[in-house]
Amino acid sequence: MEPFQYHRPGTLSEALRLLQNHGGEARPLAGGQSLMPLLAEGILAPQVLVNLVDIPEMRELSWSDSGGLSIGAVVTQRNLELSPLVQARLPSLADAVSKVASVPVRNLGTLGGNLCHAGPGADPPAILMALNSSLRISGPTGERVLPVEDLFVGPYENALAEGEVLLAIQVPPMPAGAKAVYLKHSVRAIDPAIVGIGAMVQVRNGLVREARIGMVGAGPRPVRARGAEEALRGRPFDEDSIRNAAQAAAAEAEPLTDGYASAGYRRKMVAVFVRRALEKLRVTM
Repeated sequence: MEPFQYHRPGTLSEALRLLQNHGGEARPLAGGQSLMPLLAEGILAPQVLVNLVDIPEMRELSWSDSGGLSIGAVVTQRNLELSPLVQARLPSLADAVSKVASVPVRNLGTLGGNLCHAGPGADPPAILMALNSSLRISGPTGERVLPVEDLFVGPYENALAEGEVLLAIQVPPMPAGAKAVYLKHSVRAIDPAIVGIGAMVQVRNGLVREARIGMVGAGPRPVRARGAEEALRGRPFDEDSIRNAAQAAAAEAEPLTDGYASAGYRRKMVAVFVRRALEKLRVTM
């Protein structure tokens, strides 16, 4: 590991100033469960680390009936998993973060760090896409809002500009009558998802009014299964529409082969786990 300067600012403005002053030489740190192994292996060698964990607005976890759940970027995955607020309001999110790696990793790893790492098999992006989440991003020119699916540019590459930080994740209230679920398929529970599917379906008068499906492990970056969503909207939530949605999801997947699974196996598992997720939702409605 190369030597580096270490800063632990107490305010957002101070953190942004440090990142701006040091430009591409600086890296934000938000838990370190993804970043520190890369430093140890010499894959990354920033000259400056700016730890964000003391910034008050990045540590907040709150709910409003109009805006839903606001999750500061440095809230740990373990806190989300165990939060009575999250379990009551968005149980599918609590369940999804409980599937990230192991308890020691979740004790330190943050939701913002997980998202910005942009791992193709990370668990939270799938359910956050299904829940129509957005991201508050702060930088030298002010604040902007980004749909969560637009954060992921490629494998381990995000859309944050130099000097920007992810400030918070906003998850709106569930639509009336909607249900959501996350299913993960992996070699071991602590491994990245071979395939992970987050699904949200709203049914009204017997027809699917809204459907959102997020996929991880189905390509080089987390993605929405938009073709599968269209196969459900406006149709009865029955075996035929579920089968069509599963086939559409597999067709639009762009899986890769790696040490965990082949591309062909991943494509088959996309269809299997989209079908399982939707069937699980259907029996609860």
